[in-house]
Amino acid sequence: MFGYVKKTSTFIQNELGLSEEKREVIAYGMEAFTSTVLGLLGIILFGYLLGFLWQALVISITSAIVKLYIGGPHYSTMLRCNIVTIITFMTLTYISINFLNTSIALIISGLIISIIIIAKYAPAEVKQKPLSDNHRKALKKSAFRLSIVFAISVVLLYFFFNKYFALYLVVGFLWTPLMMTPVGFAVTSYTDNLFKFFEDGFLKFLQKG
Repeated sequence: MFGYVKKTSTFIQNELGLSEEKREVIAYGMEAFTSTVLGLLGIILFGYLLGFLWQALVISITSAIVKLYIGGPHYSTMLRCNIVTIITFMTLTYISINFLNTSIALIISGLIISIIIIAKYAPAEVKQKPLSDNHRKALKKSAFRLSIVFAISVVLLYFFFNKYFALYLVVGFLWTPLMMTPVGFAVTSYTDNLFKFFEDGFLKFLQKG
């Protein structure tokens, strides 16, 4: 998969006469898109097998949409990203269904925490996707406006449509801001290195065998 991304981004670079930095940005975008599609397919598959497909889709799609506006940490390989994505959203869905209630206090608390984190940390910047000052300010305004509109919509859905649907929206909405915090970046870095440790150990085992 990475070979395909590199070849395609290099072809675009040569055709348009782009710098290596621009090629890396294009490659990053291609990897992010491919990873999102594969992760979504994995969530659909495991959500269906575990019997909570629509709940998992609501949580994961909400989180993905929010991430477009506020950014967040990324894993160093697409495989690690997809594995963690599937495990994370299956776990969040299971917890939401079995351990969270639909009280308005919980819904409001989740929305307020999300908005506070977004106001403080958004947008999160990564090396592969640098932001200019103007772009950063524009994204911050868009993210804050989105969070306010989203919060109002969730409250309306809670009272006039379905309390559980509102709960799953809030879980997806809250997860991405939490991962955008310094703690979220640290957890991502730790688990990424942990995956690398096991992968390297597995490769050494195969080589010895």
